Amino acid sequence: MEQPNGGFNWSLTHNSPFELSKLALMDFSHTPQDCASINLTITHRNANDTMTSQTVNSVTSYKYLGILFDPKLRPLTAPKLPPAPFGGLSKSLSSQESQEACPQTEFNNYTTLSPSLLSPMQLMSVQQHVTKTIIGSLSSTAGDIMDVHANLLPVDILFHKILFCAATCITSLPSTHLLHHLSCKAASRYIKRHRSPLHYLFFTTKVSPSTVETVTPTRRHPNYLPSFSINIQKDKTLALVDATLYHMVAPVSVYSNGSGFEGGVGASAVLFINNVETKILRYHLSPLTKHTVYEAEILSLTLSFHLLHNLKRQLLNLSVLGTDSQALLKALNNQCSHTGHYLLDHVHNAAEALQLQQDNLRNIVAQREARH
Repeated sequence: MEQPNGGFNWSLTHNSPFELSKLALMDFSHTPQDCASINLTITHRNANDTMTSQTVNSVTSYKYLGILFDPKLRPLTAPKLPPAPFGGLSKSLSSQESQEACPQTEFNNYTTLSPSLLSPMQLMSVQQHVTKTIIGSLSSTAGDIMDVHANLLPVDILFHKILFCAATCITSLPSTHLLHHLSCKAASRYIKRHRSPLHYLFFTTKVSPSTVETVTPTRRHPNYLPSFSINIQKDKTLALVDATLYHMVAPVSVYSNGSGFEGGVGASAVLFINNVETKILRYHLSPLTKHTVYEAEILSLTLSFHLLHNLKRQLLNLSVLGTDSQALLKALNNQCSHTGHYLLDHVHNAAEALQLQQDNLRNIVAQREARH
């Protein structure tokens, strides 16, 4: 902080001076027998050549983001308030404060993630007391009836919701996050000993990072041009003429299609080399209730690029990829975010990988000819 171009200089150049009075010093010792740290004095030279000194006191606990921590990085409970007099809770709570009581309890349990000292029955009793205060019902009213009128979930479902939200947030973290590798490792196997909170979290919620689909909000540059050209004719007659001509001229051609049949949806691709059928790929997605024919059309084009990539030979002449989906062909030129754009990204990535493979093969052939 005191070095040139350090924290103090950064705060001055960005018009955000540090408030040294809010700093605290905590010693993270390995054993409790270690001696406590002493106060720290920070001296800073001002612009008018005057010196400013600030003493940072040593503390045994510190409040960070609303949570009290000790030197072992364990969350501490807040000091207990004196008990309210009988009937004081109902009179002191306003309408807005009473509606925020349960969400605030949910937030506290979500942020601290510390084991509760209350049993499920005690938690239900606390929620019934809060619910009765919210709606102002009689003490003889059933707890589930009060939850319905107060628009609150039961305690067990409420905490399962909290755990599911926490698991979803952790599994959606990017690969550069520190918890990404730990969460994938914890969700892969439920070990017998030395379980961490992540093991219990993923075992309870049954959420796996492998089933989470990452959709990037930003795709490619708006001026991005695909690695292939697209040809769409006006009617079926002209399209049939062009398809026949390309099939006769191109030494390598691949035709793909995606469709739904008898409640299922799938994709297929056929490879032709010199007008001879060489290889076929088929893939069954799932029932039509989970996927659409449009997704199958995009998958079939991805299978076409997969067939060309596995040839591992140099494509010297024209190569043709045929599909009957105009929506797919038009969407390949649209780089804005829309339905199924993450699947189109796989098509563009496969096309770029094929182009890179062809460039490498061309360089290998050129180097081989140069040696001879």
